[in-house]
Amino acid sequence: PMVEEGSITEQQLGLRQAEERLYRDYIHRLLKQSPEYPNYQYLCKLCSVHIENIQGAHKHIKEKRHKKNITEKQEENELRALPPASAAHLRALDVSIQRTARQHGISQEDLQVRKAVVTRMEEVIRRHLPACSLRLYGSTLTQFAFRSSDNQHRRQPPALAQMTQPEVLIQVLEILKNSTDFSEVESDFHAKVPAVFCREVCSGLLCKVTAGNDVACLTTNHLAALAKLEPRLVPLVLAFRHWARLCHIDCQAEGGIPSYSFALMVIFFLQQRKEPILPVYLGHWMEGFEVKHVDEYHLTGIWLDMFVKWERRPPSSTDGRAGRAAARWSSALFFPVKSQLTFGESRGASLGQLWLELLRFYTLEFALEEHIISIRLKELLSRETKHWPRRTLAIEDPFALKRNVARSLNSQMVFEYIQERFRTAYKYFACPQRRHRGGLRRAPLAKRGTEVEGPDEEGEDDDESLALTRATEDEESQSDDEDEGASDPSTKEGEETLGSSLRNMVLSSENPPSPSPNGLLDSEEEEKGGVADPDDLHYLFDKMIFTGGKPPTVVCSICKRDGHLKDECPEDFKKIELKPLPPMTERFREILDGLCRLCYFELSPTPAEQQKREQILAGLERFIRKEYNEKAQLCLFGSSKNGFGFRDSDLDICMTLEGHETAENLNCKEIIEGLAKVLKKHTGLRNILPITTAK
Repeated sequence: PMVEEGSITEQQLGLRQAEERLYRDYIHRLLKQSPEYPNYQYLCKLCSVHIENIQGAHKHIKEKRHKKNITEKQEENELRALPPASAAHLRALDVSIQRTARQHGISQEDLQVRKAVVTRMEEVIRRHLPACSLRLYGSTLTQFAFRSSDNQHRRQPPALAQMTQPEVLIQVLEILKNSTDFSEVESDFHAKVPAVFCREVCSGLLCKVTAGNDVACLTTNHLAALAKLEPRLVPLVLAFRHWARLCHIDCQAEGGIPSYSFALMVIFFLQQRKEPILPVYLGHWMEGFEVKHVDEYHLTGIWLDMFVKWERRPPSSTDGRAGRAAARWSSALFFPVKSQLTFGESRGASLGQLWLELLRFYTLEFALEEHIISIRLKELLSRETKHWPRRTLAIEDPFALKRNVARSLNSQMVFEYIQERFRTAYKYFACPQRRHRGGLRRAPLAKRGTEVEGPDEEGEDDDESLALTRATEDEESQSDDEDEGASDPSTKEGEETLGSSLRNMVLSSENPPSPSPNGLLDSEEEEKGGVADPDDLHYLFDKMIFTGGKPPTVVCSICKRDGHLKDECPEDFKKIELKPLPPMTERFREILDGLCRLCYFELSPTPAEQQKREQILAGLERFIRKEYNEKAQLCLFGSSKNGFGFRDSDLDICMTLEGHETAENLNCKEIIEGLAKVLKKHTGLRNILPITTAK
């Protein structure tokens, strides 16, 4: 019910005003009390934190986390308010993407050189192993690769080869070491995919030889077929990879993600557009398809470079090859076995438009921390479907469904850094950036900034300069009341937000700019109808623009901790120098034998304890059969059963129901919750907690 203004007491009026101030900081009064926090009256929707009272809310506003979230929310609102790009704007973006692809992508000549290297390596190896064969895979074959550069050790090796037998890698290592055609031959047999590295002497290309990497070959064939059918895919992926390389987020060894992740992200975006450029391969047009069973559908390869082959493998209680063969035969009978790789006709959208939409998609539209990037279907997959953790990047391998190809990104700091880089890139490319040949005159919208000199893009050498301007004047006209009510950490000295950093950023050439009448248009000129020359719009792929000189936090791939790399990891046991042990004596052997017997005597459960465990199991089974389900059966498993458990260790109990060979048709969540209610009636049990989200 509405309360008349005159009937409000002074205390109530003060509370209302205070809550209005809190509302600006996204702190809302709870209309319904939370059962988990019954004494808390407010909720911060930015931080998902319950707050007890007004004093607690003011304290929360001053916390670093809330200030950071407020800043990000303001930046998000600012990005959503950016005006749509003009035709000239999109043409300038198109030119920038094409230029980047030409400068950094490999040409057909480069591809032939790499194929020749593989041929020479195969000839060398076949002199000793006649049955051995090599083939290219990876970014070289998909044409998503960069040109080689000796001083870029983090790049994907330009020539990769696939072998048939893992056992021959050791022999290949010796063969290449003894060959004069290859140098710097090294091995890494401790990696998940063992490999031999070498450099081809004539071309200087770094090569990586692996064995048994069939999934990578399937992914390569898929991406290569897409690249042939959709001409816009290669320049988009190259630009996206170049942006990631400048931001230093494509290095797996330092906590980033592998390079082909960016190709999958581009394909996923092209599938998720309102007017999709690429089709998905699975969906409700297939008889019996359900999203919750999507992992029963497996891509198996490419057919005629135009179709994606797939098969359904429903879970079956039948073990062995016969059961799997029956599942595949059933799939072939009742489901189509291929889907279109592309739509067949070209759907209109320029490279510049797609590039801007790609950045907006991953900045504002797609929740990176909640959903899984999967190129198989249109519906968004949640993390719960695969039991993958939140607040990290999740990209499904299309040919190995349980594998997250971005699993190397396990640091929250690196994930937030990537989100920040997306915001910066979208802001830069969504705002008109102008260059002028005579010099530079600061636009009025950027008058509060300072000039920052930065290097031109690699391969360019001209006297042009670039000014970054703000798209709207609304941001400068915020009222004092809003500033007073909001908690904005960007107002502090020494702190810089995305908006302020971009407003203050001005790139200039090495020659100092001089005033010129051909500078940027003043706002008054624009209001009078003056329009900037479309040729003046210009975009650079520059590290300082995208990062502001801020590198990501490095993460060790061994211990998963921040601040150091695997070469410096203190937990790398391969680097520990083991001192030689003294010779074993009879006395020493007796001491060790006595110690082991003592451990067993003191730690293993006694016969009385084992008997007590069996009694607990039998009593609990009788209770459950009486109160819950008369067909229930209980049995021990784990260390309680196998004899390797400690004294007083947990009792692991498995419940099965008669008449069910598997749990496929059972609602395990309801069973666990119902069983918990029943067990709470048991006088000998306490702390009953149903956990329904475990694997």
